[in-house]
Amino acid sequence: MVIAGIAILAAIGTFLYANYLTGVEKTKMSQLAQAQAQISPDTVEQFVRLRNRLSASANLINQHVELTQFFTLLEGITLQNIRFDSLKVIVAEDRSASMAMAGQAKTFNALAAESTAFAAEKNVKSAIFSGIKVNVDKTVSFTLNATLNPALIVESTAPTSPVILPAAPAGGAPSFSPNTNTKATTTTASTTP
Repeated sequence: MVIAGIAILAAIGTFLYANYLTGVEKTKMSQLAQAQAQISPDTVEQFVRLRNRLSASANLINQHVELTQFFTLLEGITLQNIRFDSLKVIVAEDRSASMAMAGQAKTFNALAAESTAFAAEKNVKSAIFSGIKVNVDKTVSFTLNATLNPALIVESTAPTSPVILPAAPAGGAPSFSPNTNTKATTTTASTTP
Protein backbone atom coordinates (compact mmCIF):
# COMPACT_ATOMS: atom_id res chain seq x y z
CA MET A 1 0.00 0.00 0.00
CA VAL A 2 2.82 2.43 0.85
CA ILE A 3 4.66 1.65 -2.38
CA ALA A 4 1.44 1.98 -4.39
CA GLY A 5 0.72 5.33 -2.68
CA ILE A 6 4.23 6.59 -3.50
CA ALA A 7 3.86 5.48 -7.13
CA ILE A 8 0.48 7.24 -7.43
CA LEU A 9 1.91 10.44 -5.89
CA ALA A 10 4.92 10.30 -8.25
CA ALA A 11 2.63 9.87 -11.25
CA ILE A 12 0.47 12.80 -10.14
CA GLY A 13 3.60 14.94 -9.56
CA THR A 14 4.98 14.06 -12.99
CA PHE A 15 1.63 14.91 -14.61
CA LEU A 16 1.43 18.25 -12.79
CA TYR A 17 5.05 19.11 -13.63
CA ALA A 18 4.48 18.27 -17.29
CA ASN A 19 1.46 20.58 -17.30
CA TYR A 20 3.53 23.30 -15.66
CA LEU A 21 6.27 22.97 -18.32
CA THR A 22 3.63 23.08 -21.07
CA GLY A 23 2.26 26.29 -19.58
CA VAL A 24 5.74 27.83 -19.35
CA GLU A 25 6.41 26.89 -22.97
CA LYS A 26 3.16 28.50 -24.11
CA THR A 27 3.99 31.65 -22.14
CA LYS A 28 7.50 31.84 -23.66
CA MET A 29 6.12 31.25 -27.16
CA SER A 30 3.63 34.04 -26.62
CA GLN A 31 6.36 36.41 -25.41
CA LEU A 32 8.53 35.47 -28.39
CA ALA A 33 5.67 36.12 -30.81
CA GLN A 34 5.07 39.53 -29.20
CA ALA A 35 8.79 40.41 -29.43
CA GLN A 36 8.87 39.38 -33.09
CA ALA A 37 5.75 41.43 -33.80
CA GLN A 38 7.45 44.51 -32.30
CA ILE A 39 10.43 44.22 -34.68
CA SER A 40 9.58 45.82 -37.99
CA PRO A 41 10.94 44.33 -41.22
CA ASP A 42 12.39 47.76 -42.07
CA THR A 43 14.54 47.70 -38.92
CA VAL A 44 15.80 44.21 -39.71
CA GLU A 45 16.62 45.29 -43.26
CA GLN A 46 18.55 48.31 -41.96
CA PHE A 47 20.60 46.12 -39.62
CA VAL A 48 21.37 43.67 -42.45
CA ARG A 49 22.38 46.55 -44.72
CA LEU A 50 24.62 48.02 -41.98
CA ARG A 51 26.26 44.64 -41.39
CA ASN A 52 26.97 44.29 -45.12
CA ARG A 53 28.46 47.79 -45.26
CA LEU A 54 30.71 47.13 -42.26
CA SER A 55 31.85 43.85 -43.77
CA ALA A 56 32.61 45.54 -47.12
CA SER A 57 34.51 48.34 -45.32
CA ALA A 58 36.61 45.80 -43.42
CA ASN A 59 37.48 44.04 -46.68
CA LEU A 60 38.49 47.34 -48.32
CA ILE A 61 40.70 48.29 -45.37
CA ASN A 62 42.36 44.86 -45.37
CA GLN A 63 43.04 45.05 -49.12
CA HIS A 64 44.18 48.70 -49.13
CA VAL A 65 47.46 49.40 -50.90
CA GLU A 66 49.40 52.49 -49.82
CA LEU A 67 52.28 53.46 -52.14
CA THR A 68 53.26 56.79 -50.57
CA GLN A 69 56.20 55.28 -48.70
CA PHE A 70 57.40 53.56 -51.86
CA PHE A 71 57.34 56.82 -53.83
CA THR A 72 59.17 58.61 -51.02
CA LEU A 73 61.87 55.94 -51.06
CA LEU A 74 62.07 56.02 -54.87
CA GLU A 75 62.52 59.78 -54.78
CA GLY A 76 65.35 59.42 -52.29
CA ILE A 77 67.36 56.83 -54.24
CA THR A 78 66.81 58.21 -57.76
CA LEU A 79 69.83 60.19 -58.89
CA GLN A 80 69.65 63.43 -60.85
CA ASN A 81 71.10 61.85 -63.98
CA ILE A 82 68.34 59.20 -64.04
CA ARG A 83 64.75 59.47 -65.16
CA PHE A 84 62.02 56.84 -65.16
CA ASP A 85 59.52 56.77 -68.00
CA SER A 86 57.15 54.07 -66.73
CA LEU A 87 56.35 52.23 -63.52
CA LYS A 88 54.25 49.16 -62.81
CA VAL A 89 53.72 47.90 -59.26
CA ILE A 90 52.12 44.49 -58.79
CA VAL A 91 50.77 43.59 -55.34
CA ALA A 92 49.87 39.95 -54.78
CA GLU A 93 47.15 38.70 -52.48
CA ASP A 94 49.74 37.75 -49.82
CA ARG A 95 50.94 41.41 -49.87
CA SER A 96 54.21 40.60 -51.60
CA ALA A 97 55.01 43.25 -54.19
CA SER A 98 57.19 43.64 -57.24
CA MET A 99 57.88 46.51 -59.59
CA ALA A 100 58.93 46.95 -63.20
CA MET A 101 60.28 50.28 -64.44
CA ALA A 102 61.78 51.61 -67.65
CA GLY A 103 64.05 54.62 -67.71
CA GLN A 104 67.04 56.44 -69.10
CA ALA A 105 70.40 57.37 -67.67
CA LYS A 106 72.59 60.24 -68.79
CA THR A 107 75.68 58.02 -68.87
CA PHE A 108 76.81 54.50 -68.01
CA ASN A 109 78.38 55.93 -64.85
CA ALA A 110 75.01 57.32 -63.79
CA LEU A 111 73.39 53.93 -64.40
CA ALA A 112 76.10 52.19 -62.37
CA ALA A 113 75.59 54.64 -59.49
CA GLU A 114 71.83 54.08 -59.64
CA SER A 115 72.38 50.34 -59.53
CA THR A 116 74.55 50.82 -56.43
CA ALA A 117 71.84 52.94 -54.81
CA PHE A 118 69.20 50.24 -55.35
CA ALA A 119 71.58 47.53 -54.14
CA ALA A 120 72.20 49.47 -50.89
CA GLU A 121 68.46 49.89 -50.16
CA LYS A 122 67.26 46.98 -48.00
CA ASN A 123 63.57 47.65 -48.77
CA VAL A 124 64.21 46.84 -52.45
CA LYS A 125 65.38 43.29 -53.12
CA SER A 126 66.68 41.55 -56.22
CA ALA A 127 66.98 44.75 -58.27
CA ILE A 128 67.90 43.67 -61.79
CA PHE A 129 68.82 46.18 -64.49
CA SER A 130 68.36 44.76 -67.97
CA GLY A 131 67.65 45.79 -71.55
CA ILE A 132 70.55 48.24 -71.43
CA LYS A 133 71.17 50.03 -74.74
CA VAL A 134 72.70 53.28 -75.95
CA ASN A 135 70.27 55.63 -77.68
CA VAL A 136 70.95 57.97 -80.61
CA ASP A 137 71.33 60.93 -78.22
CA LYS A 138 73.97 58.95 -76.24
CA THR A 139 71.66 58.36 -73.26
CA VAL A 140 71.35 54.82 -71.87
CA SER A 141 67.95 53.13 -71.77
CA PHE A 142 67.26 50.36 -69.27
CA THR A 143 64.56 48.40 -67.50
CA LEU A 144 64.51 47.61 -63.80
CA ASN A 145 62.71 44.74 -62.07
CA ALA A 146 62.74 44.31 -58.31
CA THR A 147 60.90 42.86 -55.33
CA LEU A 148 59.64 45.30 -52.69
CA ASN A 149 59.50 45.00 -48.94
CA PRO A 150 55.78 44.64 -48.02
CA ALA A 151 56.31 47.42 -45.45
CA LEU A 152 56.49 49.87 -48.36
CA ILE A 153 52.90 49.18 -49.41
CA VAL A 154 51.22 48.78 -46.02
CA GLU A 155 50.10 52.02 -44.42
CA SER A 156 50.60 50.95 -40.79
CA THR A 157 54.24 49.90 -41.17
CA ALA A 158 56.91 52.48 -41.86
CA PRO A 159 60.10 51.43 -43.67
CA THR A 160 63.52 52.60 -42.70
CA SER A 161 64.65 55.98 -43.99
CA PRO A 162 65.99 55.86 -47.54
CA VAL A 163 69.65 56.42 -48.18
CA ILE A 164 70.04 59.61 -50.26
CA LEU A 165 73.07 59.39 -52.49
CA PRO A 166 74.67 62.23 -54.44
CA ALA A 167 74.35 62.41 -58.22
CA ALA A 168 76.73 60.23 -60.20
CA PRO A 169 79.76 62.01 -61.64
CA ALA A 170 79.05 62.78 -65.28
CA GLY A 171 81.99 64.99 -66.20
CA GLY A 172 80.07 68.16 -65.42
CA ALA A 173 77.28 67.30 -67.90
CA PRO A 174 73.89 68.73 -66.99
CA SER A 175 71.29 66.39 -65.58
CA PHE A 176 67.98 65.55 -67.22
CA SER A 177 65.94 67.65 -64.84
CA PRO A 178 67.75 70.49 -63.10
CA ASN A 179 65.18 70.91 -60.32
CA THR A 180 63.74 67.43 -59.83
CA ASN A 181 65.09 63.97 -59.17
CA THR A 182 62.66 61.95 -61.24
CA LYS A 183 59.81 62.28 -63.69
CA ALA A 184 57.37 59.39 -64.02
CA THR A 185 55.32 59.98 -67.12
CA THR A 186 53.38 56.74 -66.87
CA THR A 187 52.47 55.18 -63.56
CA THR A 188 50.43 52.01 -63.36
CA ALA A 189 49.49 50.28 -60.13
CA SER A 190 47.75 46.94 -60.39
CA THR A 191 46.88 44.13 -58.02
CA THR A 192 46.73 40.47 -58.85
CA PRO A 193 43.80 38.48 -57.45
